[in-house]
Amino acid sequence: MLLDDHVLGVTAVDVPSGEPRRDAQVLARARAEPAHSARVGEPRDTDAIAIGEAVRIPTDAVDDPHDLVAAGIQPVIDSATLAAARAEVAAVRVSDEVVSYITAIVAATRTSPDLSLGASPRGAIALLRGSKAMAAIQSRDYVVPEDVKDICIPALRHRLVRRAEAELQGVGEVSAVERALARVAVPR
Repeated sequence: MLLDDHVLGVTAVDVPSGEPRRDAQVLARARAEPAHSARVGEPRDTDAIAIGEAVRIPTDAVDDPHDLVAAGIQPVIDSATLAAARAEVAAVRVSDEVVSYITAIVAATRTSPDLSLGASPRGAIALLRGSKAMAAIQSRDYVVPEDVKDICIPALRHRLVRRAEAELQGVGEVSAVERALARVAVPR
């Protein structure tokens, strides 16, 4: 639960706005949604919809949009627990082999025949941080390649631009990430 609580806590309270907030919301929804979605626009999971609604602050109904209590948003984690979770994740070690694996995955998205735009360095950072959180969830103080694989789709799928040919062939962002991931050798 560390990742879900951590992401939801950050989404609702600590992240100001813009791209980092969107990343946190996407990761929160991706953890609640199945890895393979049916069709664009179809509700996939009522829990994911509820999470999405919970993080929206109705600014027109509240005098101060920063007053979360008045907006009806209740904390899911206190600041001390959040700080402890962040410290736990920060303490997770990552070997050079796993860092190279993350780099190779990001590079594979950039050379993918399915994509006109692959993941950026920011995507690599999200993959690294998410992998560390996955390791912490598993009560480990080190990242294994399986942690990287587990967070790969939620961390990267929204950072890609598909080629028109891939879209016509029905290749989605999830499939494009899976194909890129399959082209990278897993470290031992």
